[in-house]
Amino acid sequence: MTKTFLFYDIETSGLNPAFDQIIQFSAIRTDLSLNELERYEWMIRPNSDIIPSPTAMTIHRTTLTAWQQGEAELTVIQRIHALMNTPGTISLGYNTLGFDDEFLRFSFYRNLLTPYTHQYANSCGRADIYPITALYYLFHPSIFSWPIRNDKISLKLDAINELNKLVTGVAHTAIVDVEATIALAKNFMQHKDTWQYAIGYFDKEKDSERIQKLPNILGKKHAILVDGVFGASLNFCAPVLNLGTHYHFKNQSCWLRLDTENLSHSTLNDFVQHNWVINKKLAEPGFLLPPTAKYLQKLTEEKREILKKNIQWLENNPEILQVITQYYCDYTYPKHPNIAPEAALYEQGFWNNEQQQQSQQFHRAENSKKSAVIDRISHPLLKTLAIHALGRVDADLLSEEQREELATYWKKLKEHPEKIIDYKGKQKLSLAQALDEIQKLKVDATLDAEQKNIVQELEEWFFGLKCEDSD
Repeated sequence: MTKTFLFYDIETSGLNPAFDQIIQFSAIRTDLSLNELERYEWMIRPNSDIIPSPTAMTIHRTTLTAWQQGEAELTVIQRIHALMNTPGTISLGYNTLGFDDEFLRFSFYRNLLTPYTHQYANSCGRADIYPITALYYLFHPSIFSWPIRNDKISLKLDAINELNKLVTGVAHTAIVDVEATIALAKNFMQHKDTWQYAIGYFDKEKDSERIQKLPNILGKKHAILVDGVFGASLNFCAPVLNLGTHYHFKNQSCWLRLDTENLSHSTLNDFVQHNWVINKKLAEPGFLLPPTAKYLQKLTEEKREILKKNIQWLENNPEILQVITQYYCDYTYPKHPNIAPEAALYEQGFWNNEQQQQSQQFHRAENSKKSAVIDRISHPLLKTLAIHALGRVDADLLSEEQREELATYWKKLKEHPEKIIDYKGKQKLSLAQALDEIQKLKVDATLDAEQKNIVQELEEWFFGLKCEDSD
């Protein structure tokens, strides 16, 4: 089987993967030497139940006119799913595991496609250039000029690209970001050993082997965790202690930061606010490095001193370490009732064989015949998702009964948007909130003429929707 990289990027209507949608998808497939094989660019038109964030639209500069020329979400998401599930595909981009991949999972889920198979099936897998960039900044800094923003090093893709002139084009345009990411990777590959080492972290067996080789303190593994999320002020890394495998999520391990001053303020009855624990999945960011002198020197002198004091403090307070371990390894997010169907991915679990077969029948049927397939779907949630998915293509394709169900949901969206929540309890953006956002953007002096036109276009659209709601 031939392995390939699929570098991709998305632009979205907002930041909530459960409720916002992908607008642009661009990808370039390469061989493992980063030679281009194919490229793809698709636009998805606005879903009928979407209220986009005006701020997001001004960032990637997608006009409403261009957006409305896109294709139906169901059509494009099926193509993306097929791309990522092509045998031997390693899908990756810049911060894709921190943002894009979750958007894709929810998009696959609400369109009745398997949300996880691109991660493991048919020799497929994932990677991310963002944490690799942090690794190179720390250990091969001469490879690029590193941009300074707000008096700090920035690892933002657009800033690195602009300073180093990797590719031309407008940042936050999906295909430009893909090209810039590949250009980054080509530079990284000049240091072949480091590249192979970094890519190895996205292999579960290698990541697990490296964790097993880490040394122990306090009877637990400890390491230097490298990840862009720590930011420039922490030099993109932090010392951590492995508390163990999560009791409920067996694919996650819990790591306690050892460089925070508040840690030693913990008591048996008051420790949560004094700790920072990171849940890490195998083959996902960040990178756990052994705490040797080479890697410890990337911590500031102040952080190294705090590290020593915290290790000593934990040695003297084993009972507090035990309760910290028990709490974080047992912690789960609160459950929220009445989660919207599109937001129930993590509540639902995997579909069984019968439900997967019914989903496949839905996709194989012509759009004009999908309504009849929906009537044969036995699981209520799966059936609801199918009605919503087809309704976004064209509500007239639904039966009268199915249209009534969809109309009831859309009415709830308009009249009680506060009741449409995701698995974290966050609300779907309402029309009123979007209009408030518009008013703030209209007085934002940093917007250029193109962005102001986007805001104006969106305002007119939103007012049109408001008038429809009033009728």
